[in-house]
This record gives sequence, structure tokens and C-alpha cells, in this order.
Amino acid sequence: MEIEGVGLALLGEKGSGKSTLSLLTALSGHRFCGDELLPIDPETKCAVSFPKAATLKRGAFRIFAKRPEHEDPVRGPVRYHLPPVHARPEATMPLRALVFPSFSSEAEPAALSELNAEEVALPLVQQVFGGLERHEASLGCITRLASLPCRRLLFSDGRAAVEQLEALARELNS
Repeated sequence: MEIEGVGLALLGEKGSGKSTLSLLTALSGHRFCGDELLPIDPETKCAVSFPKAATLKRGAFRIFAKRPEHEDPVRGPVRYHLPPVHARPEATMPLRALVFPSFSSEAEPAALSELNAEEVALPLVQQVFGGLERHEASLGCITRLASLPCRRLLFSDGRAAVEQLEALARELNS
């Protein structure tokens, strides 16, 4: 996603709220760059947009306008949403931070906390490879990505989480 010219990558496990936050952020007027895939140039740390519609699972249905449901054999019922403001395919955006969202109905509305490179190394390996063969270029990319500012976003309220992401973008722009 791109907020006020700042590229942010959302990384995390299934059900952590990545798609929901991406869509909420886009519906707040920011640029949607895609869902589920984020190609990254390993040398420049630039993300390449892949504006695939956000795939929302049952827990997020009540937040957004009704759309047709589709049965996914792994995730169950899903709905697809492509926001009106999205990046053109293959547009590039320098990544300025990595955000690891974690939805919990028991959390405060939204809180960001800093993560250090050691805390993000394993999640990056898991997100980048997904069980594929490890390639030297990918390991170098992980090292460069881990040098970016990294934050955990614990949230129970999507709109409050978007406000935290907007505040992070302003901080990175200053």
C-alpha cells in the first residue's frame, strides 16, 4: 500500500488482517497495490504493484459492502474487492517500512510497536519463500528488507489501525 507517498508492506500469517487493512486503507483514499503478492526488486527495495482484488474472509464481511461470495477450498467463503483507487499494474514504489499486523478482538483499538531486524528475520523468510527453494538473491533481499523500519500493529479496530498507518507514513515523511 502507499500512504501519502510512503510505501508500506503488510506481512503476516493468514487471518492477521492484511487484506482487510489494505482495503480499508484504500477506501480511506490511499493507493492499493494488491493483495497476497508483493514482488520486490531486491536491489532497490522497490515494490512492484500487482493490483489483485483483496480476498476477504468471513470475519471481514460485515465491514464492507456486500459482494458475491465464492467458495475457496482452503479458506472457505471469500469475497473479492478491488478498490477504486489502485496502482496501475507494475507501478513501482520504494518501500519505506514493513508492518506486521495482528488482529485480536481483545486488543486495544490499534497500537504500533517497533521491531528489530532479529525479530523480523524469521517472518520474512517465511513470507518470502513460502516453502520454495532458498536462493542467494532472496537471502540478500531479506537482509535489505530487515534494515527497513519494522513495526508490529496489534489491533481490534480496522479504522483505528488505518489511522496508525497514516501516522507512521507521516513520521517516515518527516
